[in-house]
Amino acid sequence: MSGFLKGQRNFYDAAIKKKESMEEIVELVGKYLRVEDKKSLKLGLSVQDAPPNGEVNLKEIQEDQDWYFQEGLLRPRWM
Repeated sequence: MSGFLKGQRNFYDAAIKKKESMEEIVELVGKYLRVEDKKSLKLGLSVQDAPPNGEVNLKEIQEDQDWYFQEGLLRPRWM
């Protein structure tokens, strides 16, 4: 967990605070996820919301879950 938070803080510093190079983050993520299209990866990473201390946005999770139910991608357990 501490490694995850360290990575999240580095990402936050690069993407939000602009303290670090986003290019370094893209290279690292691309390397370990084996992504070759760095341009698309950079675009995808640039829209990520990464709170530096691991906070969870419950409203966003609920909205995502509602969308999955509306699209028929999830079903209630009782069905």
